[in-house]
Amino acid sequence: MLRVCSAHLHPVAHEVLKRIQDLLVLSSPDNGYPHGLISIDDQMFLYEAAAVLIMSTGLPQDKQLAMMKSLMTPVLERFESSLAMLRTVQSDAIQQQLAEFIHNLIALGSRTSKAFSTHQTMQLCGCTECFTEALSVFLKVLNVPVHRELLHSAVRQFLHRMIVCLGEDLLPFIPVAVSHLLKDCGQRDLQEFIPLFNQLIAKFKAAIQPFVSQIFMPVVQSIFSFLGSEIDKCDLFAEKERQSLQKSYFSFVNVLIMNSFSQVIADQGILKLLSICLSVCLS
Repeated sequence: MLRVCSAHLHPVAHEVLKRIQDLLVLSSPDNGYPHGLISIDDQMFLYEAAAVLIMSTGLPQDKQLAMMKSLMTPVLERFESSLAMLRTVQSDAIQQQLAEFIHNLIALGSRTSKAFSTHQTMQLCGCTECFTEALSVFLKVLNVPVHRELLHSAVRQFLHRMIVCLGEDLLPFIPVAVSHLLKDCGQRDLQEFIPLFNQLIAKFKAAIQPFVSQIFMPVVQSIFSFLGSEIDKCDLFAEKERQSLQKSYFSFVNVLIMNSFSQVIADQGILKLLSICLSVCLS
């Protein structure tokens, strides 16, 4: 509703932002702030609304950037402090609480980015700096060894949003992000990574082709490894997971071909090319 009415919000944007400030205060396992005041889903909506309001103020770009930083800085500060605690705390229960909180902080960043789109990009609005800083901070969580699935899912979602609205300013972060997301990844991690990779290819095309060429075969070999592993035929869940990974693999190959990346496949050498062709034809 706010996005639809954003053109008419200019006269009241400052007042509405002022009135919701108390509801933007972050609660966490360690600050004693009452958790029942507002749900995390409601708070995510409010962060999205606040970002839309900032973009509706009609202020110069430098003022809008300052306001967006004011919105995001508490999130990044709490992220840093919570991440430091997660690296040192030994209690499984506290680790779980902190991981969930960090996941929610990254999700707040994703929701805040919904004030932008393919047409109203961060670059056009002068807010690139705010979100490249957030990205560099959020990527630190990828080398945390505990609760990887939960934390990586939040980063993947944030990256999906950055592909849409950060544009080519995202490219310098891609090698680090992808290498960490693929390191020691499980079958589910790999399956959920492929849609992100497909989006990167479709968005950036030639700009990302050299990097795709480097990691294409390691990704394919990981997929083959999971597809070739033995599973109990009575395990319906495992069978469904394998079928989902197989579909993801086919979508990956299709996206490469549809976006003129066929040369990436051809450059892998005749034996590897043959194994890829056979995998598609025989499955």
